[in-house]
Amino acid sequence: MIIWGFVGSVIDWPLLQNDIYSVYSVGQAVTFGGTALACIALAIKLAPRWLNSND
Repeated sequence: MIIWGFVGSVIDWPLLQNDIYSVYSVGQAVTFGGTALACIALAIKLAPRWLNSND
């Protein structure tokens, strides 16, 4: 969740600074929602590397 928040904020900051959208707007929700989905997909793809049983 920390990675998602950091990446979302890094993407969000320039968009807010350039008035692409405003705080609490649909655009901001889409940005953080899309970032969350991307992080979930990446976690699912990478999870087997850390969850392997080496018995």
